[in-house]
Amino acid sequence: MDIKTEINQSLKRAEQFLLHQVNTGIPGIKRCSSYHNVEKYPDMCLPATYNAAHALVLLGPYQNPDEETRKNVVEFIRSYQTENGAFRFRNMRDDQIWKGKNLAYSWWYIDNHITNYSTGALKSLNAGWKYPLSFVDGLKEPEALEKWLSERDMADPWLEGNNIVNLAGFLISELEAKDPKRLQELMEILLGWHDRFQDPATGFWGTNHPVNPAGNMEAMAGAAHNFHLYFYSNREIHYYKPIIDYCLSFIKGKVKSACLDVDVVDILANLLVYGYRTEEILEQLARFAARLVAFQNEDGGFADEKSNGVRRMDGWAGGYFEPQGLSNCFATWFRCATLAMILHCLDAEGAKSLRFRDSIGIGYFNRDYLR
Repeated sequence: MDIKTEINQSLKRAEQFLLHQVNTGIPGIKRCSSYHNVEKYPDMCLPATYNAAHALVLLGPYQNPDEETRKNVVEFIRSYQTENGAFRFRNMRDDQIWKGKNLAYSWWYIDNHITNYSTGALKSLNAGWKYPLSFVDGLKEPEALEKWLSERDMADPWLEGNNIVNLAGFLISELEAKDPKRLQELMEILLGWHDRFQDPATGFWGTNHPVNPAGNMEAMAGAAHNFHLYFYSNREIHYYKPIIDYCLSFIKGKVKSACLDVDVVDILANLLVYGYRTEEILEQLARFAARLVAFQNEDGGFADEKSNGVRRMDGWAGGYFEPQGLSNCFATWFRCATLAMILHCLDAEGAKSLRFRDSIGIGYFNRDYLR
């Protein structure tokens, strides 16, 4: 069996997992995994539902869902939006925001994280949201955006990469139709900042930090988010050769976390257009796809990692966690997006039925980038 067939069969198994194995009894509303106690952690049905929605739009069933399912999903996700536009868990408290030794989360980060995926899922279902995203209004002014960018600490490029792609996504949602001239001005500021601070030696951000340079892995994971601004804008990325060199060395290893794996594949799948080490990229993507198919659980879903650790919701200390190794909606979506990008690279014609999200963030893929 060739790898393209294996990928298609794997995606079909994942689709069946999401349709049948994580249901709550309400059509379209999902739980995270078989471990998830919905009565104890009702808020976690939000990421479970938007993760499943993203994946099922990608794979086909939600491209034209039945009306009851679509209505339930849209109304459920919308119910978590606050009046300033941000989507937020109802039961998450200030004292539960995790602040680790090397990574400090904030309401800004968590709100943006949840809002990106919520609005992205709604947009993929051809639905809007209740309130404008007014929490970013202040950053629609060029001077304010420049000041905000000057405050990014790229010693932590993974966290800041998320902050940047989320904000850019919200600005696009707010301004693309209403004020494209202002959006273009703001995107030029964002891209100009990236061009100035990109490390020529690695192609990433943070590895050239003057005080606490980031490691290549963290910088790669962060840059995967930053690069979405370039893919959306059809802008060439500088220093693509060291980026590809590092990613080719990284992808040769074993299957890692759902986040790291989608990040490295996202970069290689998009940078294939540059014509550098093309055959090696295609070979390594195919080999990685085979390892990822073998990593899939028997129930058709995917785990984040197969380890003895626990999986937590980003930034929620004392909140929901579950054992690693379980099939869950989050990992299944990320890994479906990973396999879908690889399939596109190996067989663009055969991957035409896949519908990637068109809002930037994980799962976004511009098939026409620089073409």
